[in-house]
Amino acid sequence: MSVIFNDYIQNKNLVHYDNITEYIGALRLLVETSADRVMYKTHKKFLLNNIPALQIDSNGNYYYQTEYNPAEDYIDSFKLHSCDENNRLSFIINGKEYFNITEYLTICSPYMPLQFKITFHKKPSMDDTFMIAYNSYLLDSSIRHFLMKNKIITDSFTYYSGCLI
Repeated sequence: MSVIFNDYIQNKNLVHYDNITEYIGALRLLVETSADRVMYKTHKKFLLNNIPALQIDSNGNYYYQTEYNPAEDYIDSFKLHSCDENNRLSFIINGKEYFNITEYLTICSPYMPLQFKITFHKKPSMDDTFMIAYNSYLLDSSIRHFLMKNKIITDSFTYYSGCLI
């Protein structure tokens, strides 16, 4: 069966508390309430002097690429906070680069590694910091099971059998 994710998920009970900012707190809230899904804000902050080396792409742009190790069932509303507004965030999924994705269903794509890539407009200073912010969601087990067993269509991708198709 094919399912439009946004149509399916919008009818599910969502709980969000601003003071929950990590996986364990969200999991506790999911278990303690009757929520179908719990949302919390995630902020991954990077300081360039802690990064081993920036890479240079074929256009001469500096970039940093980092693995995303999902604990969440899905993530959305990606934002890059940087001192240079021309820096951009992209996503590497199974070796292919994507721009402007709206959501990523980790529960539906366990075999598809995701990486965040930050491309810098100009060579950054070693004192520069940047942050990737996004919404993280945990789902009730019955919803997780449903999503894993069906073909799921989102604004960004179609998922089936653990992969993007």
